[in-house]
Amino acid sequence: MEKYTYPTNMQERFGTNQLCIKIYETTASNIDFSQVGVYNADGLPMNNIILGQPEASNIRSKSQTSSVKTTIFLPTPLSIATNYSVSYEDVSLTGLGSSLIGKSVGGVADTLSKVLGKKSTKAVIASGLDKFFKSIPTKEIGQASSAITGLAINPHQELLLNGVKFRDFKITYNLIAKNKSDSEAIKNIIKTLKASMHPELTLGSFLFKYPSEFELLFFNSGKNNTYLFRTKKCILKNLQVSYGGGKNFVTFKDSDGAPVEIELVMDFQETEILTQDDFEQQNEEY
Repeated sequence: MEKYTYPTNMQERFGTNQLCIKIYETTASNIDFSQVGVYNADGLPMNNIILGQPEASNIRSKSQTSSVKTTIFLPTPLSIATNYSVSYEDVSLTGLGSSLIGKSVGGVADTLSKVLGKKSTKAVIASGLDKFFKSIPTKEIGQASSAITGLAINPHQELLLNGVKFRDFKITYNLIAKNKSDSEAIKNIIKTLKASMHPELTLGSFLFKYPSEFELLFFNSGKNNTYLFRTKKCILKNLQVSYGGGKNFVTFKDSDGAPVEIELVMDFQETEILTQDDFEQQNEEY
């Protein structure tokens, strides 16, 4: 397992508060392509091809991740924030009420037709009314009925739970190297993040193997900081690197062009939703 730490003298410069980024390597699955109709150039079914997608689906799974392949230690960011969001939909039952009124009006005409007989003049008129009401959108019938009677339909508005949104995290660093070791550490960290967030090609160029997953943990004196939060498995969906920190590009004199300052912005998003069970676990704080 690889391990990168910035800066090399972290405790001396930033104290004991650290951010640990764990990078998990995705596993591969044996897929029987004869079941999905995929064949090679010779017309033979492509059986037991090793892929990074279980059951040839496009769904991330806990079984996709295995052991930690890389660990990155950085100082705790100056600003730490997380968000919790549950999605609800404001639904009105006005349309349902209008539909019921429209059906009742049309139903009266239909009933008259049956009672009076199909051949009578009144029955013909009633049948025509029935067809007329059925041809008008039920919403418009409800609105017309409301205007005539002076009564409005109770919308019976309700909030329906749509689901829980995936949390996302934006972490920004202004990395300043003090020596060659710091420059090398920053270089390795950026290279590892770039490589881990991108997929691999498998089966030639036919499919993607999912990128690595990440986990963020906050440490204090080498232990989990239970006053903050941790994450479930995440993807790194955006990485922004500004050489020179968005100011002036300056390199060390006695180096091969290593920049003194680099701004790093990472956008992570969880791959699993949170439920009450997650918050009720002991010694776990999400």
